[in-house]
Amino acid sequence: MKKYALILSVACLFMLTPESMAQEHIPYIYYYSSQYSSIIVERADGSDSHSFDIGDHVPIFGPGFSPDGDWFASSISQNSQGRSTIVSVNHSASVSALNPLPNVSYMEWSPNSQYILVSGSFDDCDPFCRYRTYWLIDVGANGIVATAHDFPFLGSPRDISVRWSQDNHEVYYYAVEESFGNLATTGVYQITMNTDGDVTKQEVSYEEYDVANPLSDEISPFLSQIEFVSPDGRYSISAYSELTDIVSGDAIRFPVPDFDPDPNSSYAGNIVEAKWDASGDWVILGYSIDTGNAWGSGIMRSDGSDYRQLSDCGFSPSCIGWLPENVDVDSIPLAAIETPSQ
Repeated sequence: MKKYALILSVACLFMLTPESMAQEHIPYIYYYSSQYSSIIVERADGSDSHSFDIGDHVPIFGPGFSPDGDWFASSISQNSQGRSTIVSVNHSASVSALNPLPNVSYMEWSPNSQYILVSGSFDDCDPFCRYRTYWLIDVGANGIVATAHDFPFLGSPRDISVRWSQDNHEVYYYAVEESFGNLATTGVYQITMNTDGDVTKQEVSYEEYDVANPLSDEISPFLSQIEFVSPDGRYSISAYSELTDIVSGDAIRFPVPDFDPDPNSSYAGNIVEAKWDASGDWVILGYSIDTGNAWGSGIMRSDGSDYRQLSDCGFSPSCIGWLPENVDVDSIPLAAIETPSQ
């Protein structure tokens, strides 16, 4: 019996060719495809493509996959009029507790994926949401566990700097209140929401708030000195510039994507965001046609090879990213598809 087991083991070794072993180590990405109107999940080299349907909207913003990979959350815009979704990856469940809030402007997963903080408004939000409601939702139980009502504040990415407690039962964020009508700031507060339903509001100094939310975070990527360094420290991407091999000193210019409406503009091919995979072998690139936020993406190996375009959806976590390692790709409900042409 041992003899046959040894023969079988040797045969399996011969079946694992260098090519197949290398393929097994290529990480998975996900991105929104306008061609399929769904999320495409595939290896970084474009092989083993799957389609994941998230509904009838383009996921302009949102946290995307939960840390455990079981859920996907997104919205079409900050004035989404009810078109926001939280669905399980295997499509066995959706979070209907989100539905009554018509204008969702922010969503943030807890590290353990059990909860999601949602910010939105019941107003028509034209031209913007003045009063906001915060819900802490237990996604598995499909229920709201805490609610914070009517904190009017000046709209800014700095207004929501979310931190979760170690046990995931509390979430903290800042809010700047204003006097309705004249936009005069009346106070800066730290809001704490607890999964047992408790909500506290503590006034803090503006200096504390400002330190907690650096202005540079808000205006990036306007700063040309921004650098995206690979996890192993070998490669560096300078905003609006090029990829540099720190060891050899070689520099690689980025390809100009076909979806750039003006490939001859001074901004053509500018990189304003980058997401490395854990190994540093691959990098997702975020392009911009001006000095604003990324609006299109491509991917390549760290040495500049195997480049291809991905999406013109933007660069939010709901549009594109690296698939959480614990996602079972075979569990994605739709069958494998041919690699979509972008």
